[in-house]
Amino acid sequence: MTELQILSSPPISGTIDEFRFDAAGNCTWVKFTDDTYEEWCGIFGHGYYANSNDAIVNDNGQAFVISGGQGYIIDVYSRNLIYKTDNDCLTSVVYIPEGEFFISCTFTNLFAYSPKGLMWGSDRISVDGIKLLEFDDKMVKGQVWNMQNWVGFTLVVNGWKYQSEFKCNF
Repeated sequence: MTELQILSSPPISGTIDEFRFDAAGNCTWVKFTDDTYEEWCGIFGHGYYANSNDAIVNDNGQAFVISGGQGYIIDVYSRNLIYKTDNDCLTSVVYIPEGEFFISCTFTNLFAYSPKGLMWGSDRISVDGIKLLEFDDKMVKGQVWNMQNWVGFTLVVNGWKYQSEFKCNF
């Protein structure tokens, strides 16, 4: 099984193969281990939100890495960049196996990405915060911030049907 780990600091130089993805200045380091137990590190350049890092890998060996808000889809086996998001304000990501795509969010919107690029984007659904809490092949559940408290939402991925008690009007 392919695995990944966001590192809190770079490994000792020369101890692991390193591959750079827009790496300049302060970067996010992610250690990958493929099915054959080969390890390597990806060094990812940051987007707009320096503290916004997340990563997930699917059964096909494709990883979605958020580095300081910038999203990258990587092929873990070939160690190549498949897709870089235009959005550099992403905060978290989950994987939907049946559709073979990733759901990501900023503080205000949801997005669906496949290895070919952006598939779908929501209207603004939150004042300033989204939590992705549960997901399966059919839906994503989470919470949005309405300036007073967290309100639940559901996104049914077949048809991109978003439901919540809170409606963001701006």
